[in-house]
Amino acid sequence: QFSRFNVTITDVRPSSGEYVTAHMGGSPDELGLPQGVGGIAPIDSFSCNIIPRAIVYIFSDVLGGSNEENCEVAAQEISHAFSLDHEFLCQDPMTYLSGCGNKTFQDQTVQCGEFSPRACP
Repeated sequence: QFSRFNVTITDVRPSSGEYVTAHMGGSPDELGLPQGVGGIAPIDSFSCNIIPRAIVYIFSDVLGGSNEENCEVAAQEISHAFSLDHEFLCQDPMTYLSGCGNKTFQDQTVQCGEFSPRACP
């Protein structure tokens, strides 16, 4: 998902600088969240800044064994820490929509939204 961008993905904690930590595994109830939540991450909806040292969670127990779905949800949660909102575009990992095949980041201006379009903050 991130190969087109100037982003380094690693399983080794950087020794310095700002970075996003993504934890994969477990279920949302371990953090007191409702069942069915696939992931959670902070987002700066007001000034659209990157959240330094953000920690995001991807609950692979909820997502099941699909590597593609786990990867898409990880891309979405990590991108929230870069202030990307949900999009109403099925082909992009920033959406909740499904049924359009594999998702990749789209270089398009689209509406925000989860299951229906809404105004972007």
